[in-house]
Amino acid sequence: MSASERTSVHPDQALVREVRAALEWWLGQPTVRPSSSVTGEGSVAVLEALAADLLGVPHALAVPNGTLALRVALDSVGVGVGSEVVVPVLDWRAAVDAVHSLGARAIPVAVDPETLTIDPAAAAAALTPRTTAVVATDLHGVPVDIDALRAVVGAGVPIVEDAAQALGATVRGLPAGSRADAAIVSLGPFKAATAGELGLILTSRRDVFDRSLRLTQHPLRLMLSGLLEPLRGALNGRIAPLVAIHAAHRLHEWGGQRAELEELDRELRADLRGGACPLDSDECRAAPGVVPVLVPRGAGIPRRLPADVLPRQSGADVVARADADSTRWRDLVHRVWVLTRTRHS
Repeated sequence: MSASERTSVHPDQALVREVRAALEWWLGQPTVRPSSSVTGEGSVAVLEALAADLLGVPHALAVPNGTLALRVALDSVGVGVGSEVVVPVLDWRAAVDAVHSLGARAIPVAVDPETLTIDPAAAAAALTPRTTAVVATDLHGVPVDIDALRAVVGAGVPIVEDAAQALGATVRGLPAGSRADAAIVSLGPFKAATAGELGLILTSRRDVFDRSLRLTQHPLRLMLSGLLEPLRGALNGRIAPLVAIHAAHRLHEWGGQRAELEELDRELRADLRGGACPLDSDECRAAPGVVPVLVPRGAGIPRRLPADVLPRQSGADVVARADADSTRWRDLVHRVWVLTRTRHS
């Protein structure tokens, strides 16, 4: 294709091709019940079952986006008017906005300078009788060690894991999001697997799942699930069947690429130079295709990956994002975060 032909193709053509591939994949699947956003059957049920299986939890609920998923997860563990929620000081604003939308107060605490995720000791020190939850954000795909966090905050304080960027991350071999009271994953823009906009609520607690259903789903789905009517203040958090097909296909593709993504991770890590230090570890491994790295000021970045400076989020140490420079990398690697140790160099 010539340069002029490439520039004449509308950017949405890629999206159209992606959706067509998803529909062809769906129509080739075994017959299931008709898809419905009202009942949660068909493609919606397939998506939720696939997500639960991939991410190691018994319950998964799909909602329109990750921010809504976080708000519903917080509500479902008991956050409400007058309560306090401990949050990491270094984070995207979604967690604080979700807390405030429920009439609660966000209490920011320090992050661990080696991982940029919430510092368990700081979280424990911030607990008060009004604390109803702790938000643990897997920033840049680096998973929080939920068991270590729970050991210091106690079993009585629910932990909500914001794993929006951490699809496929693991802690001691277990998927990120599988150990918290509730967790969320995003399939929105710039995520490892994107379906336009979509959020997933993950939990092993049936009470949290049931409340999430009652906050977001149609009364008919609730009835089919053996639940009562929606809760007061419930929102329409359903997704359309076509969105579910697209998202299920993306997760299916991502699951099939995990082995190759992990191999590419190993190649990239072997190519790090200039004192670059991955934020993750063998026990807490970042999401495949997202290798967050701390680099001493003035040091080089991985040789094969060029970097371009991006605007920084408030208080963040992110200074560059390196995008893949070959077709193979572009197809499989979402991004590589290159961080500068500004306060510790």
